[in-house]
Amino acid sequence: MNPRQPPTPRDPYTLKLLGYALRYGVSSLKKTLPVGQYDFPQGIFFGGQAPGQTQQILVAQLPIWLGQSQRIIHLDLHTGLGRWATPTFLVKPQAYQNDLPWFQQTFTAAELQILGQQGAAYVCQGDIGPWCQALMADRDYRFATVEFGTYPMLPVLKAIRAENQAHGWDEPGSPTYTWAKSLLLEANAPANTEWRQAVVAAGVAIIHQALTGIDG
Repeated sequence: MNPRQPPTPRDPYTLKLLGYALRYGVSSLKKTLPVGQYDFPQGIFFGGQAPGQTQQILVAQLPIWLGQSQRIIHLDLHTGLGRWATPTFLVKPQAYQNDLPWFQQTFTAAELQILGQQGAAYVCQGDIGPWCQALMADRDYRFATVEFGTYPMLPVLKAIRAENQAHGWDEPGSPTYTWAKSLLLEANAPANTEWRQAVVAAGVAIIHQALTGIDG
């Protein structure tokens, strides 16, 4: 997943990954690749060696933004996982006993997964949700990641891999660098107008559902 060379459209990536999938199983790949890691700075999903800018901003601003609010619903919106233009809620295991019924009653997402359970997407390291919950431990802080699906897993991983190669081993502005960047953009924000309209509509609906359910 981390070739030490510039990306190329001619790389037989799909065949390589299918080979690994046959050897180790698709579920193993799905639960291993996108989880975050702190050992290989030039590898994919490297979490950094110090608090990032987002974390520094949240430490300073989150208590100010929340004010005296005692109940917070934090939805971390993402793309790239799941069925085309369909929202999937990813909820941490600690919400299983207390908050899961509330998530099921409040949102009409097509799918709700408990991370860590059999068949669930993945459990990442360095997730911002539990960190925010710990920062606001004296509040009722409910968190879920919401993924809007784009393309199947293999093309999305191909785009992530190629962009990481370009970032580490290519020259900015080169044809392969530009190709890798555009590939990642399409994997996460498809140019398809119907996809964009559907995702915006579903995202707005989810926000309204959260506002309606905040008193529940």
